[in-house]
Amino acid sequence: MRTNFTLEYWLDDGWYVGRLMEIPGVFSQAESLPELEENIRDAYHLMLTEKALPDVKVQTKTIEMIIAEVKPENRKMDDFFEAARKVEIDGEAVRKWREISKL
Repeated sequence: MRTNFTLEYWLDDGWYVGRLMEIPGVFSQAESLPELEENIRDAYHLMLTEKALPDVKVQTKTIEMIIAEVKPENRKMDDFFEAARKVEIDGEAVRKWREISKL
C-alpha cells in the first residue's frame, strides 16, 4: 500500500532537517534533500516495526503547553532539543525519537 505524507524541511547549519507532519516523532537529517527523503522513509519504517522493550513500563501524561507560531526559517534543532528537555512528554515517543536521531 502506498500513501503520501507531508515532509516539512529546513536548512540548519548546512544540513537538511525534516519531519513528517502527519506522524509525530518522525524526524531526520541529511546532507541533501534526496538523502533526507530516504532517511525519513527509513525513520518511518523503523517507527512502525520497532517493538517496545518487554521490561519497560511506558507511561503517558497529559500536559498543558503554550503554543507559539514558529516560522520554519527560524527553527533550529537546538531549540527543539532544549524544549524537549524542559517538557515531560510521552516516554515511548522520547525513546523512539532518540533511536531515530541516531540514524
